[in-house]
Amino acid sequence: MKLTVGATLIAALAAVVSACEPECRRGLATAFSDKYYEPIAHTVQLLKPELVNFKLNVPSQISAAVSEQALKAGIETGVTSAINKMINTVTGDSLDKLYYSEMFNGPRSFKGDCNNPKRVDRRMPPPGESWTLEECEKMDYICGNPPSICHFLDEIKDRLLNRTRVRLNEYSNGDGIFVRTLDNDVRTAVNNVLSREGAGSLIEDPIVNIMVDDIIVKQLGGMKNWSERDVKNLCLTTDQDSICNSWDDEIKIEILKWP
Repeated sequence: MKLTVGATLIAALAAVVSACEPECRRGLATAFSDKYYEPIAHTVQLLKPELVNFKLNVPSQISAAVSEQALKAGIETGVTSAINKMINTVTGDSLDKLYYSEMFNGPRSFKGDCNNPKRVDRRMPPPGESWTLEECEKMDYICGNPPSICHFLDEIKDRLLNRTRVRLNEYSNGDGIFVRTLDNDVRTAVNNVLSREGAGSLIEDPIVNIMVDDIIVKQLGGMKNWSERDVKNLCLTTDQDSICNSWDDEIKIEILKWP
């Protein structure tokens, strides 16, 4: 019995030694999150024209007190605020966690023993040294060490982008956080315009809610267009090629520096 326990312990320790440890996992998730910040932010910014370019129907009670130009400027201010919040919501810590989950908790997770079968001659580099690109090339099956992550970089990028597209669609549909943010910021912006233009007494008038509801419905149609066009094509368009694909060599070095 003791021999069995000892053998099991040795095997477990071997697997742990060959795995990308929690600090490594968090570091790599953040590294990919940082790289994809720019294309994600760019894609969310592409939403703005869909949210401001529509026919504004202003009831006579409101147009008598506030110009259409002032309302349009206020709506654009609300949209800009909402978009900035959307970018913050979908990037940063939330994106780190999404990428961590995809790489290390989901199907084809990068964890487990990397020595069966053996592909590289060491379990990890000595302190202060990195894995090599040659080891990256050799580690041709999914397991827990950085060379395996490096080897499957193209697959990882595809998986992370797919998860990002799903997340953006979830946030922009139904009662998603993008929808709620837009609704709140546009309503606030319209109310601010009414107050600033000396028509604050209209804020409680049901006609204002009817107008804003119409605005939001049109904007949600624009958000649907954006989802079907720009989210679907995240990192697939010519204008995003550089910000999505120019850093492969750089991130391989980042991956391989982890023990």
